[in-house]
Amino acid sequence: MIDAATGKERRGLEWFNGSSIPDISPDGKAIVFMEWGGPAGPLYLVVYRKLDGSAPVALGPGTAAKFSPDGTTVAAAILTRPPQVVLHPIGTGESRRFPAGDIVSLVHVAWFPDGKHLLLAGAAEGQPLRTYVMDLEGGKPQPLGPADFRGTAVAKDGKQIAGRNASGEVVVFDRETEKVRVVPGIGPQDDFDQWTEDGQALLTSSGTPMEAGIYRVEVANGKRTLLQSVELREKAGSVLKLRPEYSENSKTYVYDTRRILGSLYVAEGLQ
Repeated sequence: MIDAATGKERRGLEWFNGSSIPDISPDGKAIVFMEWGGPAGPLYLVVYRKLDGSAPVALGPGTAAKFSPDGTTVAAAILTRPPQVVLHPIGTGESRRFPAGDIVSLVHVAWFPDGKHLLLAGAAEGQPLRTYVMDLEGGKPQPLGPADFRGTAVAKDGKQIAGRNASGEVVVFDRETEKVRVVPGIGPQDDFDQWTEDGQALLTSSGTPMEAGIYRVEVANGKRTLLQSVELREKAGSVLKLRPEYSENSKTYVYDTRRILGSLYVAEGLQ
């Protein structure tokens, strides 16, 4: 993680030996991540950690966790059969679980800006992945957009949803017109799950196991602006493509990496 105030890298934000898939809070002061090592069970564990040096806090089971727009709640997927959606409060309060309706495979969870609805990417029995909207006040998730649309991020207006179509193109689905338009300038190797605050661009990243760039890509014309470069200080053994999560407000970013290291031994005097 990089602290925007000091420009210094804070290292060692992991908990046990399986900390991954981080999300950063809207104010850039905390993260959540999935833990699959240590105390995590078969449903994994959602962990919350402030970036002020505080100890991590286990919130409960789940994976692919995302902060709510106000930063007070974390939504995650619980990979039971059938899957469930869980809301973990940060601080006091009880976690709440929701059935995922007809979805039998749940791969992505994101928030609508009203904090009352969730965007889900999942698949019903025998069907390909598609997009659903879940009302947290009741009712099962409902299909949203074309059948081949896999939504990822909702703009601040709650109307524009970015995702990919069956061909892998990045597209935006307009909930009012129900039309889909292709976003130029974002390739299959690029990752994204956030809109910019002004609703005009997507925050994307493109990386290798050694380095990555964080970009602002304009939805209208694909104009690409580099916001931040990321490079590992210790590159040995890095095998996982870097995928930074970026807080536009604080300009703080966080990423995870995976290393596979070995030891070389010399044996002498063998017969």
